[in-house]
Amino acid sequence: MPLFFLSIFRIPKGILQKLDSIRRRFFWSGSQTGIQKPCMIKWESKCRPHSKGGLGVLEMEEMNKALLSKWLWKWQATTPSALWVRILRERYDSGGRSCCFPTPSARMTFLCRSWFVLAQEFNQSFRWQLGKGDQILFWRDKWCGDLPFCVVFPNLFQLVKYKEATVTAVWSEEADWQIELRRITSESQVEELSRLLAELHGKRLVPKEDDKLLWEGNFAQRFIVKASYIWWMRRASDVSGMVGKPNQIWKGRYPLKVKIFVWMALQ
Repeated sequence: MPLFFLSIFRIPKGILQKLDSIRRRFFWSGSQTGIQKPCMIKWESKCRPHSKGGLGVLEMEEMNKALLSKWLWKWQATTPSALWVRILRERYDSGGRSCCFPTPSARMTFLCRSWFVLAQEFNQSFRWQLGKGDQILFWRDKWCGDLPFCVVFPNLFQLVKYKEATVTAVWSEEADWQIELRRITSESQVEELSRLLAELHGKRLVPKEDDKLLWEGNFAQRFIVKASYIWWMRRASDVSGMVGKPNQIWKGRYPLKVKIFVWMALQ
């Protein structure tokens, strides 16, 4: 299947399973028709990266997500003022923020729904660098610490009057941070408020700079499809927790079929 289709449409699971079936059969039986050889190693093991003891075979569903994520990244960071982004934002409403994704709905085209259905998960790979604060949601975006405040302080979040407030709306030059809450009724809420204020200590807006979106999928904090594929693989199969045997055979100057044979012998 050409990468063009994988980068535009969310491929249905049934088609992906059929394609994987063809690839498995080709791997074990070659191009011979009518011959069905047994699969001696799990397909999931073959799809692990070399660094985790796998064969490095492309996992098509995660590659599909990685390629679609390119459009989400363009929407968020690189071309938020592009014509196609402005048209879709006007048609589907993105909550007023230039970087916010529309909520997937039945009235969307199949193409747009393919992109935005991934947005909730893909959002977790972003981090905001504070500038003016007008594009960052104080409670829901990740901009201070490793998680959004709504996740870190769930009891306090229940008391918030304006859950969609931006950082700018919560900041006051005269009174520092103004956290507008309903009545606090428990010690846990008091404790969470103290922790929140401690987290915010020293944080200041930078009025002359725009808020900047960073991608945490690699050390350079720049989006590339290869790194996005690895990020989706980690989410799907806990690649980071796999105990593999990073084989040195892939670095040797041997024919590929020899490397694959040695890898299979080590399983």
